[in-house]
Amino acid sequence: MKNLWYLTITLFLITSCNLSNNKTLSDKAVITGHVSNFSKISEHDFIDFIYYDLFDGQKKIIKDIDEDGNFSFELDNLDKPTEFYLKYASLLTYCIFPGDSLHFEIDGNCWEGRKKRYEYFTITGSSEKFNRNLAKYNQLISDSLNTRQFFYEESNVIRNSTIEYYKKFETAYIKRKQLLTNKFNSENNVSEQFVEWTTQNVKFTEWNNLFRYTWLHPHYNKFDGKKQYEFKKNIPDSYFAFLDNWDQENKDYLGSITYMQFLHEYKSYKMSLIDHDKINKMYVAESFHPIKDFDKINKLKYPDEKGFVLDLLIAQDFSHLLDANFKLTKKYIILDKIKDTEVRERITAKYNYVESFENDKSLANNLNHENADEFLKALVKKHPNKVIYIDFWATWCGPCIGEMPYSRKVKKKLEGKDVVFVYLANRSGESVWKSTIAKNKIEGDHYLLTDKQFSNLSKVFGITGVPHYALINKEGIIVDKNAPRPRTGDLLVNLIENHISGKELTAIAENKYVKPQNNVVAQTKQPKNVAFTLDNFENNWDVKGLNFEKTENGTLQKNSGGWANVAGAIKKDLELKGDFMIETKLRMVEGVSGYPTAGFFIDGSLDNNDPSLAFCLFGAHNTQSVGIHKSRNITSGGWVGDGYTNTPIEGLSIYNWTILKIEKRGNNVQFYVNGKEHGTPIEFKNLEGNLGLMGESSIAEFEYVDFKRL
Repeated sequence: MKNLWYLTITLFLITSCNLSNNKTLSDKAVITGHVSNFSKISEHDFIDFIYYDLFDGQKKIIKDIDEDGNFSFELDNLDKPTEFYLKYASLLTYCIFPGDSLHFEIDGNCWEGRKKRYEYFTITGSSEKFNRNLAKYNQLISDSLNTRQFFYEESNVIRNSTIEYYKKFETAYIKRKQLLTNKFNSENNVSEQFVEWTTQNVKFTEWNNLFRYTWLHPHYNKFDGKKQYEFKKNIPDSYFAFLDNWDQENKDYLGSITYMQFLHEYKSYKMSLIDHDKINKMYVAESFHPIKDFDKINKLKYPDEKGFVLDLLIAQDFSHLLDANFKLTKKYIILDKIKDTEVRERITAKYNYVESFENDKSLANNLNHENADEFLKALVKKHPNKVIYIDFWATWCGPCIGEMPYSRKVKKKLEGKDVVFVYLANRSGESVWKSTIAKNKIEGDHYLLTDKQFSNLSKVFGITGVPHYALINKEGIIVDKNAPRPRTGDLLVNLIENHISGKELTAIAENKYVKPQNNVVAQTKQPKNVAFTLDNFENNWDVKGLNFEKTENGTLQKNSGGWANVAGAIKKDLELKGDFMIETKLRMVEGVSGYPTAGFFIDGSLDNNDPSLAFCLFGAHNTQSVGIHKSRNITSGGWVGDGYTNTPIEGLSIYNWTILKIEKRGNNVQFYVNGKEHGTPIEFKNLEGNLGLMGESSIAEFEYVDFKRL
């Protein structure tokens, strides 16, 4: 049982937020919607409903949009008002109440991003006034306070400042937010319930951010484990004085997403200071008994917690155990240890739900070979004369689940053809594996790998994280160890169809690239999906001929808001000097949130302070544009901007293929978009360094990257 109590988890229950002291209800809520001009954007045919679960944090419901642009879904067992995100082109915050019937009219032009993000969404229904005020308020905060420049400044302060200075910085930010909030509430005749929501939002935003500093500062500065521990141990108690105002018995706090985020940050911080070795020794001791020693363990883990919050933390731990190993956990039911009735009822429902899948034999795992070659031979034997598309995934992996709607679309286009979709799950409990497949309607051939099987297959396919995809042809030969994701759509469909028909794809299968022509130093011709996301930006990245390397600190970091810092891949031995041209064809597949960006950059010397120059597609909440950005820290996981310009271009969509090019002649650099000059030449006294590709909060495709000396 070692370490089971803090495993990552998955859960079906929906948490809810209580924005007032209304009597608890139990009712169903309905959300419907219609997307105008849908025929023009039919590739964007699903919408995400994202909420915070009482036990598991952020969860997502994905709903298809039909051919007429309509969607709908129901929420059962909704007993309290629930704050949620609606994601379609942008990430927007709303709230649904028990018994609600909400309808969204969405302007399909939202993918062009020419207006402010909330202007594309019109909401009607029983909580219309509350939600319209909520949309207006969030747009105000986004425009006036949570700007791109502020987040850059905040990132720099977190990285370089002492904890005392950061707290002053955060206090000043919260004061500005409170002033804006008070002004908004007084000018818009809002309800008492709305005032309560904004009050909680401001308070828990501050609490959440203060906890985030405790791990972001060590992370940015590359502290090792020991140094991180010492840093946190030395944080003065006065820094956490705000916790004195935390009423741990008050369930009304569940009304705010920021409160759920705060709870996550609070628990993560507490867990980081626990003597894990001492607890693990208790778990493996011969005399250990989960029930008898229950109170002893919780006193070590939660010495300061009480009442409702203590019950919630205990239930979360039990939920983790249910997902990790139900067969073992069911022997040690501790539900009677949870005093709060609501928490006990919810965790009991979770237990019953997981138990219902325990005896489900429809997903019997009958490939027991630990050896990777034997496993693959058995897989090919089971599917003779079929192209096999393999999806390595896990139940707790958000990006894995996020690919499933795209996977359904690919399957539909290949329906009736000689291809089979095989799903190899790993590091997931059996019951939650079965329930996740059922809940997400993942159709295909399913196997739950042992740790040994996954380790051996990872060596064959070069897997460093999930999701990961691979392709085996009809002859049983691995033709792509790192195949395109389902979200690449027709790129993947065409690739599979070519293998079904037997067309020669040796160049792709063997990674033989188009030979550079004339004075082109490096060129790519085969489209390659490039996903700048935490899950797969791990290895050196080969862009069909350029062999980019991951930058020293070029990994993405996610904060609780879901956005990510900059990542880069650099061609280190391609020295940019003199006159040259760089051109790339790219498009954004998905903007994760915040400020999706993707393009190329020159990392080296640029005038003063040795910054870098980036030329990129840029999609903010209210615009889609082309950006020219100067930054000192693109390669170290963040931006410290000396200046940037983002220019909207009529007819531009960051989700369509776009060609970006620069030509440097002497000290002048001319920028081009789709073959047309973009502004007048800009003079740089010194522009040289290495060529890199970069992305922020985005998943992008680069069809080619060309470089030539002029």
